Amino acid sequence: MLAKRATKDLVRPAVAAAGRGDLTKVCSVVMVWYVASCWATTSTKRLLHKRLLRKDELLLFQMFGTVVYLQLMKLSGLLKFNHTISTVLFLKYEVLGSTLAYLFGFLTLQFGLHMVSVSFAITMRGFEPVTSCMFSILVLSETLNRLQWVAILLVCAGISLCAGADKTWTLEGLLILVSCDVCFSCRSLCVKLLRRKCAEESLEKMTGPSIFYITAVGSSLALIVWQVFKYFVFSPTVRRVTRGDLLNLLLNSACFTLYNAMSYILLGMVEMSVHAIGNAVRQVVVIVYSVYVFSSPLTTTNVLGILCAMTGVALYSVFTEITIEKPTNATLYMRANSKEEDGDEGLSVGEVELSRV
Repeated sequence: MLAKRATKDLVRPAVAAAGRGDLTKVCSVVMVWYVASCWATTSTKRLLHKRLLRKDELLLFQMFGTVVYLQLMKLSGLLKFNHTISTVLFLKYEVLGSTLAYLFGFLTLQFGLHMVSVSFAITMRGFEPVTSCMFSILVLSETLNRLQWVAILLVCAGISLCAGADKTWTLEGLLILVSCDVCFSCRSLCVKLLRRKCAEESLEKMTGPSIFYITAVGSSLALIVWQVFKYFVFSPTVRRVTRGDLLNLLLNSACFTLYNAMSYILLGMVEMSVHAIGNAVRQVVVIVYSVYVFSSPLTTTNVLGILCAMTGVALYSVFTEITIEKPTNATLYMRANSKEEDGDEGLSVGEVELSRV
């Protein structure tokens, strides 16, 4: 008994220190996530207005840069991939669908950023849960609870307020951004089908960073093929890029990679509900930063609409997690038994893991 108490007295300070270290890591990841997201969005808007590259050329630069930066993150140990070539070939149709949806999603987003203000574009991206719900109901035969429907209504109400108060949007821009949401919802659907097939075939579930890397590689290859075809068929004019422009492009692709990669890293560190709330706050931060950078007009109705839409997005993710992870009686019984067994050992699960280090 004395030995057990002494062990606990030694372990508890270490656990507290580890908790503080984890909190510091989470805060650091969130800060990089927010800063990279702000810079990537606003610099993309600037590059599009400068007409330095066409939209497909800029997206190719971003995707190719993503592949390179992700490899560097893998070598440094920041990200881990668990996919194999045989698994990708076995899931080729799901991977292809996810890649095409990802590619057209970002391409339509760039068209939208060029046509409307950043604040309206980011708010319209919050409409994605609505289109995702429609796909889940129609394709996967899933059902939604009342709380999820309330969150969806909040998103629709917020976007309606923004559309009524924002004078920069056009019908073409609105349709393009809705198409963007549909594309990203298709990507989510393909990822769900991919993971369902992995479960059915007893394959290792592909992680988020692996899916991100595969879609980036596939998108880069598709864009390279398109550029070669366009060069020989349409013979477009080749633009000259200065050193300053090249530096801006490299920074843009780095931030583009960072804000996507940090999202996956944070998702592995915190609960999905916390990540959803952080993502909603990130969108508000990007909107506020873009308003400051571009001096965009923002009314009280705009602010209410943005907050309403982002709250709906966060609540939808939280309610979805509650629905998915609501424990059954059997699960609670198993957890209770496992806690009793851990109690007999004298150390909790967290303390056992720490003592192995």
